[in-house]
Amino acid sequence: MCIRDRSTWGYYFYIHSCSKMFTHLKNRSILSVIGRDAHSILQGLTTNDVKILDKRCAIHGCFLGTNGRIITDAFMVRPLRMQNDKAFFDPNEVWLDCDKDYADTLKQHIKKHSLRKKVSIDNLHDQLKIFSLIEEELVRKNEQTGELYRDIVDFPLTEYKDQKITDDTDYLDIAYFDPRSIHMGVRIVTPVQENVQLQKQVRHEPQEMYEIYRMLNGVSEGWELKDQIPLNMNMDFFGSISFNKGCYVGQELVARSYHTGIIRKRVLPFFVKTPKTPQEYNNYPSTPINKFLDVDFDTDLKGQTIQTTHGGKMGKIINMRNNVGIAIIDYMNPESSMNPIGKIGENELIFLVTLDLEIKLQQYKEQVRKRAEQAEAE
Repeated sequence: MCIRDRSTWGYYFYIHSCSKMFTHLKNRSILSVIGRDAHSILQGLTTNDVKILDKRCAIHGCFLGTNGRIITDAFMVRPLRMQNDKAFFDPNEVWLDCDKDYADTLKQHIKKHSLRKKVSIDNLHDQLKIFSLIEEELVRKNEQTGELYRDIVDFPLTEYKDQKITDDTDYLDIAYFDPRSIHMGVRIVTPVQENVQLQKQVRHEPQEMYEIYRMLNGVSEGWELKDQIPLNMNMDFFGSISFNKGCYVGQELVARSYHTGIIRKRVLPFFVKTPKTPQEYNNYPSTPINKFLDVDFDTDLKGQTIQTTHGGKMGKIINMRNNVGIAIIDYMNPESSMNPIGKIGENELIFLVTLDLEIKLQQYKEQVRKRAEQAEAE
């Protein structure tokens, strides 16, 4: 990873040479939504277009309350089954890969909106494991589409083939490119096994390292999203919102904000400057993630307000591990954008922008500019 020059907001960084990282995501659960009405129910509840699953393996979206704020997020995945020695996607079932602490809440939310519908919901947390595999080759292949990862020869698991989730099912294990970001690699859903062995030389990393990597890429999930507005959390940048799918619960606020308002606040990654972190930022050479990480930093700044170097309000920290985290920032505030360095007491926060996030921020600013020009012309 490398910081390159100043962007229009924050300092550039991008994945230069991603080390292979294989992580068991113990905080995730799978909800199985099964029945002939499964797709139609989810279509009316999630921010993304479930019809995309007709052509792809997985999409990501948020479930909202009537106030337009996030209840939780989830990956919607088509289960892969075997029949007559042929694999096929089950047209009547969708797996929801969600935060396990919100699985029951999501289950009740779906049930509330599925009266008189032909659907059942089961929690498969005890039957499935979810893994993340991140490596440079996968970063190059990921086009943020949620496609099935078909390279079976190089598939990392050795014990997963021909396994079944339960004795009476014919489900196959599944791997797909994370649709949120090109940097997030592949997600794998596989039956519970005592010891997962790898064909490749891939390092098993604790979930803490995955969380740090995820936050450095500006990706928020699970409880970090609770009661937030989807656009503030960059869900439009992650392809998690469809603006032409039709109605769903909470759509009004999202659509109105996107088409007529200005999204002033966005989630951005940061690290707290310490004696162990880089002291210079422009044109900083190629650097691994741990160059920004100070494992000895133990000050909990979650939820605290960030100030500009001149004392103005800049934003608030959402989550962090050690000295790395994500914050929701008023990035259109001129005082903030001219100097993307924040302060909390004596702590100095250095904000970063991935190259692809910078492009999307620029595209959105251009959209706002054109909208303003059209309004003046009218």
